[in-house]
Amino acid sequence: MILIYTGASWVDWSTLLSFQNLPMLGVNTTADATNKLAAKTNAVLFDALRAANGGNGDIQIKLSKEAAGDTASFLFQTNYSGRAEIGLTGDDDLHFKVSPDGSSWNEAILVNRSTGLVTLALVDINGGAIDGANIGAATAGTGRFSTLTATGAVTLSPASANVAISPTGTGTVTISPAGALTINPAAASSINNCSIGATTPSSGQFTTLSATGAATLSPANANVTLSPTGTGTVTINPTTAGNINNVAIGQTTAAAIRGTTINATSAFQVAATQVVGTRKTGWAAASGTATRTTFATSTVTLSVLAEHVKALIDDLISHGLIGT
Repeated sequence: MILIYTGASWVDWSTLLSFQNLPMLGVNTTADATNKLAAKTNAVLFDALRAANGGNGDIQIKLSKEAAGDTASFLFQTNYSGRAEIGLTGDDDLHFKVSPDGSSWNEAILVNRSTGLVTLALVDINGGAIDGANIGAATAGTGRFSTLTATGAVTLSPASANVAISPTGTGTVTISPAGALTINPAAASSINNCSIGATTPSSGQFTTLSATGAATLSPANANVTLSPTGTGTVTINPTTAGNINNVAIGQTTAAAIRGTTINATSAFQVAATQVVGTRKTGWAAASGTATRTTFATSTVTLSVLAEHVKALIDDLISHGLIGT
């Protein structure tokens, strides 16, 4: 036993080795004002105090910062230059950061303190499964897959952005639902270079159908029906002259028809009664004055009546009902 005189009494020197409130401590190195606890060693061991020795078998390392805006973290360095940091850096969320040079930092993982939501800045997953997760729910990005399988409804609804399905080479896009398929963008969109219903056709509803080339409606032994409801109309408006052949227009419910030229091979009818037939020939325009004013049948003269007949012949010739 070694005794030391304290000035008042002799005491065992080991009772004085209580390291409390030391300003700094260096183990195998020198502590400084920044690193008040410093150790230079190849390994550090913290072992739990076992229950047999009065402990509970647990061990925790606590890092407590003063305020949310401060930092409590583990900093990993190479030759005293930061390369990775894990902790509460600048807020109370858990951050995982890496750096190539100790100056510029990239945040790889962020764990939200309130929800537990994990945000991965960049991820490369080369195997396994991702179950029960929304990919790109907050901030969407591109994805590349060999097979996409859904057990329920699939919704493609980006905000103010496009949905593009564009296989390269000889690849094709096949959409073959067992039930119904609904494509319903919030704004006008395009489906390009696709045959819709090429194998098994079905009904389609459109506001506008545009064709860059010839459009053929030729169902086998079936009807083609254009029947808008309500106040809707059907407008056929080609930029150049076209033809409507072998079609009865207004067969069931007639309506007005307008055109620059309407050709009939036989006659025009109203309620199955002919009103205009083919042109009657053998007529020639009369000479003299044509008059189209009113007259009284009881007092009309032959010359005035002849002028009205000439006007009538001129008008019938002008409209093509009679001619030479």
